[in-house]
Amino acid sequence: LIAGLGTPATACKMARIDIESAEQMLAACQQSAAGADLFIGTAAVRDFRFANSQTEKLKRGDSRSLSVELIANPDIIARISAMPSRPVKVIAFAAESNNHIDYAKAKLLQKNVDAIVANDISNMGSDQANGWWISSDSEHKIESQSKLEFAQLIIHHITELP
Repeated sequence: LIAGLGTPATACKMARIDIESAEQMLAACQQSAAGADLFIGTAAVRDFRFANSQTEKLKRGDSRSLSVELIANPDIIARISAMPSRPVKVIAFAAESNNHIDYAKAKLLQKNVDAIVANDISNMGSDQANGWWISSDSEHKIESQSKLEFAQLIIHHITELP
């Protein structure tokens, strides 16, 4: 498990790598995924980060506004899929608010992954989950259920991939 800030405690038998930045996550993912049988990218880092981070409070003074520059974070799942020693299967998640299937199908091709779980953002912070399993040859609606049952169905779909 490669875990970002705020990730809950992990079962004692699971190996865990704690990271604090997108760059650290990319490096840990690339190292861990090289030659692996399966890579599941369940969450994405923010699409953008501050170009210049501050270690101290920015004082307002006489200023009435402030502009910040944002730069793109790496697309970790796309980088994992493009690795020379790519995992045998790469599964991505796509949290969406609408057009779930269309967005997932586009990401499936763009990121060269084996399947995408398009989950509905309306479940964020809930004990329930629902979404769609999308692969190049299948599309399955996963009805609302507990997150544990949702995860079990995803694992079932993964085991059925060619």
